[in-house]
Formats: sequence, structure tokens, C-alpha cells
Amino acid sequence: MGMFDNLKCEYPLPDLVVQDEIFQTKSLECLLVNYTITADGFLKDEEEQLDFHGDIIFYTFIGSREENNYQWFEYSARFTEGKLQRIEKIERRANGARTSCPLLKIGGQDARTPGNFFQHNRARRADSF
Repeated sequence: MGMFDNLKCEYPLPDLVVQDEIFQTKSLECLLVNYTITADGFLKDEEEQLDFHGDIIFYTFIGSREENNYQWFEYSARFTEGKLQRIEKIERRANGARTSCPLLKIGGQDARTPGNFFQHNRARRADSF
């Protein structure tokens, strides 16, 4: 499974049922850092507001498989020059494959191309989990 970071989203999500949940992401440092998308659309770590540019994929679930009420929630947050532009829900098929996901771009190039880096100079594949 690997390491990840935690993300709290104060900005309104498409699904209010998970608004207060803590999400996981592998789009950032993957060092168990706690991040927040603020209500006014900025990304903060535990110490300061970040000037992040790119996309963050984050996800969580509610319910349980044993009780047959498991629900997966996954989103893409697009930041441009430090400011949130939008949050989109990522839809999945029953087999778990994505049915929709925004093409992730950094500096006009596909973020999944080797050599593109997020703010902290750590390469991240946009589709890695």
C-alpha cells in the first residue's frame, strides 16, 4: 500500500456525506503530512499556506463491505498558482476502473510524464495508488 498524506477539505465537496472525513492522497509528499484545503480555496500543511500548482487526487470510503454499505469517494482538486480552481468527483466502474478523471497537467504537460514534478520536487504519477 505504501505511505500517503492526510487531507482535510474545508472547501465544499460534491458529496456532503464525506465533508467532515479525513482523506488520503498520494499526490503530495507521502510522508504522513496533514494537509488542509481551506474554505477559501488554499492548500495548507501543518505550518503554512502553500503555493501549490497542479492536481491533487484524494479519496476515502464510508461504510463497510461486511455490512454491504461500502461507498468509495474520490476527487481531483485543481490548483493554479496556489488557488483552488475546482474540485471534481472521479467516477468509478463496478470493477474499480475510473470512468472519468481530469487529465492532470503541470506547466502545460501531462503530469504523468516522467520528469514533471510537484512543488516539493518529488515526482508523482497522477494515477498511482
